[in-house]
Amino acid sequence: DVKNLIRDQFIAENLAYDFSEPESKVISRTGDTCVVALTDQWYLNYGEKKWKAQVEQHIRQEMEFFSSDTRGRFLSDIDWLEDWGCSRSFGLGTKLPWDETQVIESLSDSSIYMSFYAIAHLVSSSSLLNDGDEGASAGAGAGGKIDIDPHLVPDEEWDYIFLDARMPDQTVIPQERLKMMRTEFRFWYPVDLRLSGKD
Repeated sequence: DVKNLIRDQFIAENLAYDFSEPESKVISRTGDTCVVALTDQWYLNYGEKKWKAQVEQHIRQEMEFFSSDTRGRFLSDIDWLEDWGCSRSFGLGTKLPWDETQVIESLSDSSIYMSFYAIAHLVSSSSLLNDGDEGASAGAGAGGKIDIDPHLVPDEEWDYIFLDARMPDQTVIPQERLKMMRTEFRFWYPVDLRLSGKD
């Protein structure tokens, strides 16, 4: 902790500047040599103590592993994990809702996709208010697909589906459909495994 305080003081007094470099040569999937660039970026604070304690307790007491070695590797990774860059300023991807100059970094974007996978089959490109019964899911019960323009759906409705928030009094998506989507999310999530193209 004191290292960060000294660094900040030296930078404030123009006695030092931030410099980052990889520990060794880094080659991208396309075969290019990677270089470090200092750019604006958003971070997830995985070093937050309360969150870390909850995760460690879950790993130790609730998660099932094929070997104790795997459990140890999880705990080791959680121990060193601090700030994780979750955005970048270039490339394809989902724009950050609160900063559209930034794109969600691909690994963080993948975590978001996993949540959406659980309800994606309920979403179609037509008739938000359609009460048809076509395309129902086994996890969701009766009800067809829902046409959603995500920009028109308030955060409170997504919070109800994904974060167990209370049902808003007024909704863009009919409340029965919201309940169906929440049931589907609870039925399927968390996704047990997701592999990247490289894996």
